[in-house]
Amino acid sequence: MRGSMGAKQRAPFQVQYSNADRRWHVFQPERSENKELKLIVDGFKRCGYSRSAICNMIVLKKSALSERSKSL
Repeated sequence: MRGSMGAKQRAPFQVQYSNADRRWHVFQPERSENKELKLIVDGFKRCGYSRSAICNMIVLKKSALSERSKSL
């Protein structure tokens, strides 16, 4: 995606594999899933997409998006 959203997402980070849950995790700088989601949603809003369209694109219900937004 073009614009400032892409520049923010290209910020340097490091990942580490966890044998406990067998998943990759960003550990430096630490990023939360909700903060990443907010960055994506804000980028789509700047591009002029409606909330309904954003929810369809990121495969979340509107209520789930609202709940995650409250925790920030």
